[in-house]
Amino acid sequence: MQAKRSTKRRDERRAQIVRAVRELIVERGYAGAGVKDVMDGLGVARSLFYHYFDDLDAAVDAVLDERVKAARERARTWREGIVSGDTRGALSSGLPILREALLGEDDLSLALRRPGNAAVLMRLRERISRELARLLAQTDALGRGRSEDGMYVLVYGLMALICAKPELTALQLEELAAGLLV
Repeated sequence: MQAKRSTKRRDERRAQIVRAVRELIVERGYAGAGVKDVMDGLGVARSLFYHYFDDLDAAVDAVLDERVKAARERARTWREGIVSGDTRGALSSGLPILREALLGEDDLSLALRRPGNAAVLMRLRERISRELARLLAQTDALGRGRSEDGMYVLVYGLMALICAKPELTALQLEELAAGLLV
């Protein structure tokens, strides 16, 4: 019973730190922030942070885990519903996953678009691109024999374009991606 309570308390404290890091990113931005800022906001000793994370980057990754997991789950559902060989249909239904992961209207998505969070946004793009590339390499909807590295370049490039030109329509992105897959 004691071990279960201790584990629960540890998980709660870790989650509290992750929420504080998220709030810091949203309110002040990641650039120039430090562990001291996070822990001062919680009113606890900075040394406690290091019982849970090696450094601030590891805590930021924990913040991004939720977003990456959501994109992965949406992509798995997408992959199950696509028709083999229907590249345009797969792109049409898959590209919204990328747009949602980057351009959502929640406070974290909005904060990641600010210059002080560019490094965090790049990490998010890299992590989601890796996850989706693995899934895409396992399907033939985008053509047989696509390598994971090739899919990574495609997904990362599309995500960079979505960030740089959010005004592009779904059809414009679909046409661009289809052209690259020929």
